[in-house]
Order: sequence, then C-alpha cells, then structure tokens
Amino acid sequence: MLNSNNLSNVEIILLELIKEKNEISGYEIKKQIEDRGYVSWANIGKTSIYSGIRKLDAKKLITLKTVKKKSGKGPLPQHIKLTKSGKKILSCEIKRALLSQRDFPLYYIGIAGIHLLERELILDILEERKEMSFENIIRINKIFEEKGGEHLPIQAKALFEHPILLMKTDIKFIDTLIKTLKEVEK
Repeated sequence: MLNSNNLSNVEIILLELIKEKNEISGYEIKKQIEDRGYVSWANIGKTSIYSGIRKLDAKKLITLKTVKKKSGKGPLPQHIKLTKSGKKILSCEIKRALLSQRDFPLYYIGIAGIHLLERELILDILEERKEMSFENIIRINKIFEEKGGEHLPIQAKALFEHPILLMKTDIKFIDTLIKTLKEVEK
C-alpha cells in the first residue's frame, strides 16, 4: 500500500472532488466546496483550496493542464486530474478517514467519499469501524469499572459515558448506512 503521509483534510476533499468529476478546474472545485457546505464543517477557505492544489501537484497526486481557451477575464484556467498514485492514495485516505475514531471532521470527509470506492470495500471498512467501536466500548467500560464505576463523581462518569454513547450512536448510524448501501445495490 502506498504511503499517503496522512494528507490534510483539505487535500483529501480536493482529491475526492477531482475523482468525482474526473477532470475539474479550481473554480469548479471552489464552487463544489461552497455548494456542499464544506466551508463551514470542514473549515475550508479559498486560500486553502489553491494551496492544497499546489501541495497535491508537488506530491504528484494530480496533474495540471492549462486550458488555452477561456471566456471572461482572469488567468487561464487549469484542469486538474488525478494521477494513478493519486487514485490509490485517495482510497487509502478514505479508509483512514472512515476508521478515524477521534477526528470527526475527518470521519465526515470519509463518509463524503464513500461513493468513490467499490461497494464491497466500503461495506468491509464500515464493518471494521463497527468492530473497533464495540472493542472500544468494552475497553472504556472496563476502565470505568476499574476506576470506581458508579461511585465516581458525576463529571468523571460523564467522561466515560459520553464516548460510549457516541460510539453506540455511530454503530446505529453505520448499520443504517450499510442497510441503505445494500438496498441501493439491489
């Protein structure tokens, strides 16, 4: 497996959008980010978009092709495509994002990219996330009991109860997502 060096959230989103369209301009990427609300929940601004494109180009994950014809004012647009390694890295990054247990924006970025991977791979990754969550619930409950369980002060109990509740809710979400993906498959 290629080493992705854990791309930034912006870089992953850019790769997702590029793969989705096969070939896209920076302006189209900016518009998609605005239209999908990535600006607010993923904290992406115009500067980070173009900076991310430069970084992806330097990492040879994309190719840039300047278009010779254009309408309107401004610089000549560049069309952006994924390289072979860009496609492979993106798959690795979506998996890493979906398995992320502590970084919710990254997890959401993984969810935003599920349509870019083969259905069976996505189902396997989601099952793996569920298993990790079950294991973490058991681990946290064990620590909770070792530290005093119900005899702990309310604020200490809350620090154990909150992550468990989040993981249980995520498991329900994953079950619903898996069911939906399987129904779409039919």
